[in-house]
Amino acid sequence: MKIPDNKVKWGILGCANIVRRRFMPGMSKAKNACVVAIASREESKAKAFADELGIPRAYGSYDRLLDDPEIEAVYIPLPNWLHAEWTIRAAAKGKHVLCEKPLATNEQECRQMAEACRAGGVLLMEGFMYRFHPRTIKAKQIATSGMIGEVKVVRSGSSHVIRDMNNIRLGPGGGAIMDVGCYCVNAARYFFDAEPIAVYGRWRWDSEHNVDMTFAGLLEFPGDRFSIFDCSFEHSYRQGYELIGTGGALTAQRGFVPGDAGIGLKVTRESVHNMTVLAPPADQFALEIDHFSDCIRNGKPVMLKPEIEAVANMRVIDALKLSAKTGERVKLTLGIG
Repeated sequence: MKIPDNKVKWGILGCANIVRRRFMPGMSKAKNACVVAIASREESKAKAFADELGIPRAYGSYDRLLDDPEIEAVYIPLPNWLHAEWTIRAAAKGKHVLCEKPLATNEQECRQMAEACRAGGVLLMEGFMYRFHPRTIKAKQIATSGMIGEVKVVRSGSSHVIRDMNNIRLGPGGGAIMDVGCYCVNAARYFFDAEPIAVYGRWRWDSEHNVDMTFAGLLEFPGDRFSIFDCSFEHSYRQGYELIGTGGALTAQRGFVPGDAGIGLKVTRESVHNMTVLAPPADQFALEIDHFSDCIRNGKPVMLKPEIEAVANMRVIDALKLSAKTGERVKLTLGIG
């Protein structure tokens, strides 16, 4: 199989379900990227995935894939507690890294990963794919345009039921806030274009698995603005956000994973009710892959800079966890330095 020279050549570390369901369908639509190898700790599993998905090479260890000189970038969909280790190893081998969210298990790990990639001269980005969707960008334009006045509250939620208690989301570095609540934190920071000054969190803790199964949080932002969110492994499937302004509101159902079809944004204003603002359909994974690959080819900075975006997001999550543990409101310092 001849790989076009102009395309960035990717490898995948791990055979997570998201590879089959989201990443490879997105890769098939990407304009400037292709996958040349996949690795698993079980070579038979890697070969099965490679055969199913049309990937040319399969490796029985992550190290063997990182030693492949043709691979320029790697996608890491491994369990959260392995993100830091394999990002740092990839950087040492000169591979650019797109790592699934959350980037790490805490803020300190995020910083270590960002520094390792900086020292290795490679790019690193956290996989918040929804930020690349035209619908998300349109929502941000509306939020800053004054169409719904000044946005004062961001409400969001994301949940799905986990019935398999061996699910990796219940393992080290897991939990509802890490798996799905991270979207809610990211959305609040994105739409307010600011960092919270204090947080308050509550959780339902599963002592057997040592993770939160349900989490609810309040983020306080400068200017008397607030974000309220909930996330869960125990509630029915839902995900989306609402922006509430002084002159109206915007609602995005399926705001984080809208699918390929075009889904409108519901905008309610004092003078116009239930107006629908359309955005073009898109595969947000394809857009994310194209962006990252373009940055590699053309020496551009990534849109979601890890030393800013990932560090700040994890700082808030760390504070929310501390608040839930202690029952106290936790203050944060402004900025991300």
